[in-house]
Amino acid sequence: MIAALKVALVVILALLLIIVALRMRKLRRDEMRALERKTDPRLVVLPPSPYQPSKGFRLLDETETAAAPRTPVRPRLEPDRTYVFSDFHPARVEVNQLAPPRHDEEWALSRSASRSSVSLGGARLLVVIVVVVVVLGIVGYYARQHINHAPHSTTTTVTTTKSHPTTTTSIPATTTSAG
Repeated sequence: MIAALKVALVVILALLLIIVALRMRKLRRDEMRALERKTDPRLVVLPPSPYQPSKGFRLLDETETAAAPRTPVRPRLEPDRTYVFSDFHPARVEVNQLAPPRHDEEWALSRSASRSSVSLGGARLLVVIVVVVVVLGIVGYYARQHINHAPHSTTTTVTTTKSHPTTTTSIPATTTSAG
């Protein structure tokens, strides 16, 4: 149970740290945008244009005739080069063979069907959260079962020492007389 509580506490602290970090990032970004907005856009002067200013346009009177558009100059062959013209012409290819195959009505209907409003990222996040909650629930359940059903046994250690019999002998004191 204690291990499950520790894991839950770590997960909650990690989420709180992530939320605080994201909030601080947003506040810092908003401050930078506020500093950028303090500049009055009327004071900003654009650099001079490298092009000459246009003189505008003029309306043509109906009496004036519009100039005929110029025709581009066609390329000419150089007389000193030799060119090879082939009489070989490939077989005529029908237009239908060149075009890619057309899609049928079923393909168009599958493409035009409305998409799901749930994004894949949101669905993945939901699956990850559910898996984490289930794992934490299983860990908590087994921890609680292990704590509740654990036998409360006490271990006592008894140490015995074997005593060896010892024999003691007393020596009588002797007195000596000079004589």
